[in-house]
Amino acid sequence: MDDQVVEGPETVTLTLGDTGSYDVGSPATATVTIADDANQVPAGSIVITEVAPWSSGNSSLGVDWFEVTNIGTATVNTTGWRMDDNSNSFAASVPMTGVTSIAPGESVIFMETADLAGLSAAFRSLWFGGNPPAGLQFGAYSGSGVGLSTGGDAVNLFDSAGNVITGVTFGAAPASAPFATFENKARLGSTTLPGPFFSALSTSGANGAFAANGDTAEIGSPGTASSGLIAPAGSGPIDLAAAPRCSCGQQLLRPRRHRAARSKPRRSHPRRPDHHLHLPRPLRPAQHHLPDHRAPGSPHPARLGLGRPLHRPLPRRLPCPPPASRGAIGRPTSAARASRWIGHPGGMQRH
Repeated sequence: MDDQVVEGPETVTLTLGDTGSYDVGSPATATVTIADDANQVPAGSIVITEVAPWSSGNSSLGVDWFEVTNIGTATVNTTGWRMDDNSNSFAASVPMTGVTSIAPGESVIFMETADLAGLSAAFRSLWFGGNPPAGLQFGAYSGSGVGLSTGGDAVNLFDSAGNVITGVTFGAAPASAPFATFENKARLGSTTLPGPFFSALSTSGANGAFAANGDTAEIGSPGTASSGLIAPAGSGPIDLAAAPRCSCGQQLLRPRRHRAARSKPRRSHPRRPDHHLHLPRPLRPAQHHLPDHRAPGSPHPARLGLGRPLHRPLPRRLPCPPPASRGAIGRPTSAARASRWIGHPGGMQRH
């Protein structure tokens, strides 16, 4: 249970007694211990994403460090967490301080130091200069026997009850410049120790890695995962190498959106495929203008949402009326108009 008031195991004392109405025997007391699951970590949500075991001897920082990322969808409480190296033992682990929670998609840095405030400022200056990532958290660990070896070692995390949160092992670190961090882009980790092995080194310009601002011989990507590396439910390892990049080299981890493919090609007109939205064609000299002035074959304005039609189509060619039905000014007689021309959509033609 999670009571959200007091974190950690709690003890409740229950006393049973007789009020006088019923005979339950002599009063008795029982003690019940309630296990609080507030610090329970969802399986697979915490990953050790980066390790720099050479930093204590080949960096001006003077301490080793590793990065922890929450790839889950819920904030993880880190109160009471401990770390150990390849002894793989909770008994040999040391406390982790300075960070109390890790938000979804957030990445935090843990350094082997007793001076967290001083080393945090030095880390920001070394790696980012005057532009550190906003909100980047730093934690610390220190104690006997937990220094990370450049010849190969491990990083294991435990909760306050001794349960393994995750663990990884890594190989030999670079012996000469450039000094690149180990990057766990495959999100390896296990609650069974020793943890899985990884040996990939950071490359500047790949997976968000870059050269440190204060020392170009140091290559890594501390804090990069804090831009939003969240694993979809049930997904496998994320391949950051396949993610697109900005022109500045920064990894773009947000997926693109695509429109669903059409099952049928779009037609230009529901009835006649040659009706496109274009300017009306000019009238031929052999045609009269009707009051609404629409050229032959142009689209009907009502289909364009323009309200009342402004044009009516004219036929390509109209037959001339016989001379007997024409009047003095060359126009059809009333009888001819009544029989042939009234209501004809094409109007009349010149002679």
